[in-house]
Amino acid sequence: MIVTYDIHVAPVKSSGFKCFSFAYQSALKVRGPQALVNRWIRTLLTPLGSDLLNPKAGTPLGHLIGTHMNINTDILDTLYMSVADTNTQVQTQDIEGSYADDECLAAAVVERTISSADGLEVWIRIDTMSGDTVQFKAVTLQ
Repeated sequence: MIVTYDIHVAPVKSSGFKCFSFAYQSALKVRGPQALVNRWIRTLLTPLGSDLLNPKAGTPLGHLIGTHMNINTDILDTLYMSVADTNTQVQTQDIEGSYADDECLAAAVVERTISSADGLEVWIRIDTMSGDTVQFKAVTLQ
């Protein structure tokens, strides 16, 4: 089987002569509160023990995703415990890394949970050290 590649080159003028490049443009870095939300969500949804380099990373909530459990107090307890775990882990990442204030976690709380036909919608509010607030739907537990 022959594998074909579709390669596009863009002409580039450089010091009076033409050369060709693959027109590489580096990716934009996510910054600010969105970077914090991305780290927080990744930590929340990582199943506990699934990271080989850091077995203590993640939360028990990651194991519940896709299990189609009935919504009861055990799931809510696991949710609240996982949010607290996530806060601790992200704040540890903040201390160990060099993040701007708008990328550091001040607090994250479950803002509300909504029962719907799809399951339990979980809304989270994250406050950054710079005073920004982000509210988003984190997950729907079925």
